[in-house]
Amino acid sequence: MKAIRIHFAADGDELRMEEVPQPDPKANEVMIRTQAIGVNRADLGRRRTVSEGEQEPPRIPGLDVAGVVASVGANVTKWRPGDQVVALVRGAYAEYAVAQSVLTFSPPAGMSTTDAASLPCVFLTAWYAFQMAGLKAGETALIHAAGSGVGMAGIQIANALAARVLTSAGSDERVERGRQLGADAGVNYATQNVTEALLRLTDGRGVDMVLDTVGGAVFDATLSALAHGGRVITVGGHSGQRSQY
Repeated sequence: MKAIRIHFAADGDELRMEEVPQPDPKANEVMIRTQAIGVNRADLGRRRTVSEGEQEPPRIPGLDVAGVVASVGANVTKWRPGDQVVALVRGAYAEYAVAQSVLTFSPPAGMSTTDAASLPCVFLTAWYAFQMAGLKAGETALIHAAGSGVGMAGIQIANALAARVLTSAGSDERVERGRQLGADAGVNYATQNVTEALLRLTDGRGVDMVLDTVGGAVFDATLSALAHGGRVITVGGHSGQRSQY
């Protein structure tokens, strides 16, 4: 099968379309014939994993795939060849990708294949965060990074859960984008004092739940704006800064 692989070199990384062996699904896996893939920040930030001086083997990037089930493992009963699915995988940039059955889902009714391919990584991450935090209707949820994939997914999911949604971003344009997706208000963490702004937006009470993908100083400022019993779920820390805590 054809696949796009990252080749690592001292003078820069390169993507190449190559012929590679087609995978076979294990007992609890399905093999999907790819029709569309998603591109995530995680794909763009792939790094070497071997020790310095050793050769990093090429690998297939990609976490999101939408397509048709081609075959299933011996223990899989939920899916059959021909089923239309979306899945969270490792190695989506290929004609065929293997996914665990439990990370394979039917796409929403009426949604195009290309749109469905954007769902698994960011929407599953955000959904899991809300499940861990136990977000309830009527609570105030703060979703950092309105311009990120997880941020955009989180705003929409929190809205659907009937929470009051606040958001943040590093530019007024992205804050406004968050409002368009369903946030009630937002904070520009590049120009505003995050703690003061959040306390003002909540009449001094603070926020009940935070989904943080930024980390560093933004994470630290958020802690001072938590309501009593507030919960923080942090994913990634894309600012590259360290928290002081």
